[in-house]
Parts: sequence; structure tokens; C-alpha cells
Amino acid sequence: MSEYYFFNGVKKIFEIEKWFKRSFHEIVYLEHTAPVTFTIDKVTYTVRYTEEENLIYTIKLYGNDCDIRSYHKTVRKRIEKFLNVLKDME
Repeated sequence: MSEYYFFNGVKKIFEIEKWFKRSFHEIVYLEHTAPVTFTIDKVTYTVRYTEEENLIYTIKLYGNDCDIRSYHKTVRKRIEKFLNVLKDME
């Protein structure tokens, strides 16, 4: 692994952590950054990547469907948008 790739990866991890804290405060709890895993209202989501479309999207990892609120979709879309933009940055 080249130093540039390693530095760029670490830099992106710090950007993800900083963005989550700034954007969601206590609404979303960032569990992990590689892969990005986060919890909203006792429901944990993670990211997936589709190579064909070069797209990052979120899926429910675990939690009860009764705990899924209507704003979860909005939050997930916002996270997907941020991660896709970050992915395409050099």
C-alpha cells in the first residue's frame, strides 16, 4: 500500500467522523468508519458499494422495523450523498 493511499484513507476517515459529529450531533451514532456503520433509534445501518454503478448506498444491518422512523430515509440519503462525494474526491 502506498503512503499516499494510506494517508488519503486516514484523511477520509477523519472527514467522516468530523462530518457525522457536525451534521447529526446526537441523532446518529457513528459505530464504525470502515465500513461506515451507524445507529439511529436502535436501528443499525451499514454501507454497501455497487461496482457496476460506482455507488455507495445504505442498508439496515439489524434492529426492529418498529423502531424505523420516517426521518431515517432522509438521514440515510444524506449520508449516502456525502459518502459518494467523498469517495470521488482525490
